[in-house]
Amino acid sequence: MSTAYRAPVETDVSCSSNPGLEEVDQMAEFITVGKADDIKEGEATAFQVGDEEVAVARSGGTLYAFNDICTHRRCNLAMGGEIDGTTITCECHGSMFDMATGEVIGGPAPEPIATYEVREENGDLQVGVQVNGG
Repeated sequence: MSTAYRAPVETDVSCSSNPGLEEVDQMAEFITVGKADDIKEGEATAFQVGDEEVAVARSGGTLYAFNDICTHRRCNLAMGGEIDGTTITCECHGSMFDMATGEVIGGPAPEPIATYEVREENGDLQVGVQVNGG
């Protein structure tokens, strides 16, 4: 059985609205990072996915995948971050991020964090990374 979760991601890039930019198709390639059962409710775990440190959290039965590095002082979010609903709070200085969208809910973080597709596939935990499709 396969269960997929997808954080909303803005990918609307068109040549007409962005003169000079080439339209590029992007697809997610899913990489198995562990077992889905390893992510307990209300907790986050970090994984190395390619060159990125990606945190995967479970809250309200839903999986969320996002960049593990706080944009304020580069602290790890999964290690010591506090989860409340879809919000994770960085333990270092209290920056708060929406795990579904990556948006900053409360500073001092200046920038949002990246989010990724995540799914359970036959008990495996898989994170989607973007690859150019042409």
